[in-house]
Order: sequence, then structure tokens, then C-alpha cells
Amino acid sequence: MNKTIRIILLVVAIVVSVYLIANALNFSPTIVNIPVSTTTSSVPVTSHPIASEGDRCGGNMTNAPICGSGLHCTPESGSHLPFGDVGGTCVKDVVATSTLGVLLGKMTIAPVCPVERADTPCKPTASMYASHTVFVYTSDRSKLVTTLTPDENGAFSTTLPSGKYLIDTAHSSVGSVKITPQILTIKTNSATTVSITIDTGIR
Repeated sequence: MNKTIRIILLVVAIVVSVYLIANALNFSPTIVNIPVSTTTSSVPVTSHPIASEGDRCGGNMTNAPICGSGLHCTPESGSHLPFGDVGGTCVKDVVATSTLGVLLGKMTIAPVCPVERADTPCKPTASMYASHTVFVYTSDRSKLVTTLTPDENGAFSTTLPSGKYLIDTAHSSVGSVKITPQILTIKTNSATTVSITIDTGIR
């Protein structure tokens, strides 16, 4: 009896194995098609109208007008740009103007001869002027801005940013009397003149 049961069980096992092997050889995976969404989420673009000179600009709106090139929005009272309660008006940009001014100087050196006659005065030479360098400092003398050399007529000039300056000179070969430093103000787009007199001490 036990032998018969063992044979039956063996036959069943063989049948089951053959079935499983046959199904494994014919197995084909099931492809699941997952639809891909082609919908893109669009973010609404806020359009800001371009305002011209004199037009309204700014204000408490998401599409508040903005000023065009070369213009800026000047707020009205109570407005807090760019998204204020009131807004403002487009006006032209202010172009920064030059802050330079001109320094014009004249140096006089005298006397040059021990005895000068009114009809035939002795004139300083170019080397005499060249020996008296003009120094331009900031008004507190903390910084040397530039140095100038008078020409054969004693004239010198330069452009400087507006502000206060101290003018001084140094003697290298002619005379020993030092001038009193001068403080002057350079104004924008204006010419400021300064006169320097060198007393050589020749008598």
C-alpha cells in the first residue's frame, strides 16, 4: 500500500513539474501602458504697459505701468513705489553733469635786477618761473592733488573738481621769501583765478 501511494505522489509531482516548466517557457510579461501627461502648467505672465514721459506709472496694481528707457517714475505724495497706493509720473532721467571747474593762475616774480628802471624793467626768465612749482593740495593739506609749472609768462592752469583747495609754491633757486598759502574755492563750470607774487628779496 505504501508503495502504491508513493508511485501516485511521484506521478503527481512529475505532472505538476511538467506543467510549471511548460508555463515558464511560454511566459511573456504583461506590458502596462502608463499614459504620460503632456499637459504643462503655465504661469500667467503679468504684462506691464510701457509708459511715456508724463504718463502714469507705478501704483497698487500687478500690471502697473513702468517707465520706458531714459525715464523714471517719480512718486506722488503718499506713494511707495514700485507698488504704492498712488503711483507717480514718468519723467526724464537726470544726466549727471560735470563737477569740474578751472583754475587760472598768474605768477609774478620781482625784483629781478638789483636796480630796475621803469623804462627798462628786468623780466623774469622762463627758468625762473620753472623753478617755482605750484602745489595744489586739498584744503587741509592732507593730499597733494596736482603740481603746476608756470610758463615763460608766469601763467598756469588746470581743471579741478569743485571744492576747496590750498595753493602753495616752493622756491628752488630764485628768492627765499615764501608766499603765504592761499585757500580758494573751485566752482562747477566756472573759472577761479589766483595770483602769486614772488618777492626775490633783491634790493
